[in-house]
Amino acid sequence: MSENKYLKQAKEELAYLSDDPDFQLFVESRAGMLRDIECMKRCGYRDGREDGLKDGKIEGKIEGKMEGKMEEKINLAKKMKAKKMPLDDIIELTGLTKEELNKLNVS
Repeated sequence: MSENKYLKQAKEELAYLSDDPDFQLFVESRAGMLRDIECMKRCGYRDGREDGLKDGKIEGKIEGKMEGKMEEKINLAKKMKAKKMPLDDIIELTGLTKEELNKLNVS
């Protein structure tokens, strides 16, 4: 069976590169890095990106819920002010401060 010309060319190139000390150093370094990565994966090491993304999503959900609750309190307080309820009752029921209630524009 005759050798394919491309396979022969690849073997010649490999032989040439195998004699190059810089290329040998590169190959050894790359192999070491790949071994380190594999070892870290087996040991359960994580680079933190996944954890950071999860933390960011959780923080975003919490912030969104808090904003939603505040918006709900404000809307309720506006309705109560529009019905001329006493400020002390609105403060007690909504948990908003007197300063926050005074900033609300009620039509």
